[in-house]
Amino acid sequence: MVIIESKVELDEKGREKEFILRMMGHAGSANKGRDIVCASASILYYTLAQTANVLATNGKLADVPVIKSEEGNGEVRFKPKAKHRAECAHCYCTIMVGLQLLAMKYPLFVQFRKMRD
Repeated sequence: MVIIESKVELDEKGREKEFILRMMGHAGSANKGRDIVCASASILYYTLAQTANVLATNGKLADVPVIKSEEGNGEVRFKPKAKHRAECAHCYCTIMVGLQLLAMKYPLFVQFRKMRD
């Protein structure tokens, strides 16, 4: 099963400070290389990772994004600059909607949850 965890850390005024996505495991809905559920989760993960890189290149992040990818596990973390919070939130939320839809469509293979502190 793919476990997807998401978290938006807020500052003291309730504004987005950091966006985080973690994914662990394999869907197991088919053999390796033929698992469309795993492929779907992966492409959404890699889309967010590349989006974070593009946001950084365009000077919209406060720090270099953290992107960790290894087989079966991944993490993307990025911190927006104040004037780009809305754009970063939009990018992040779009990917989260896709991952939530995947979890709703394939509940035996994907679990989406808020990250524990």
